Amino acid sequence: MPSSRRKPQPESPPEFFLDRGLGRYKIPHALVDEGLIVHTLASVYGDDAEESVVDEIWISDAAAMGWILLTKDRGIRYVDVERESMINAGARIFCISRSDLTAEVMIEWLLRHKNRILQRARKPLGSGERTAKRFRRAGTYRYRCARHSSIVDGACRGMCGIVHVSRG
Repeated sequence: MPSSRRKPQPESPPEFFLDRGLGRYKIPHALVDEGLIVHTLASVYGDDAEESVVDEIWISDAAAMGWILLTKDRGIRYVDVERESMINAGARIFCISRSDLTAEVMIEWLLRHKNRILQRARKPLGSGERTAKRFRRAGTYRYRCARHSSIVDGACRGMCGIVHVSRG
């Protein structure tokens, strides 16, 4: 007698979107060679539009597609419209913050940390779920729950606040 329970559908493989700062050839091709699905600005918007697409557009478009965003532009989080685009789109974005690395080193780093990136990029927390953050330095940090808050007129509304971390 066949079981009435449905078999879980296999998860579709994760797809990555690479910012222009990670290049157009070496890094994308190396990740594809490892079996990953990779999109670039040129592959999504075309060769001519690649340099003219503003960050907040590709961030919201790639996040809407459910892709994991990879960038080398660590300043992206400081620009209000780009930061709001990341937050409002629920973007899962990872940044290689050292601009002095060669393509070969970045490829090695991305492949070595692929599983950790995939773990961290899982869907946002549901109701009643929790997450943790280990702070490496003492200081004051702002936080904002992407699920339970929003940015209105440049101000956070909802579950937002400040965390003070001290060494004990």
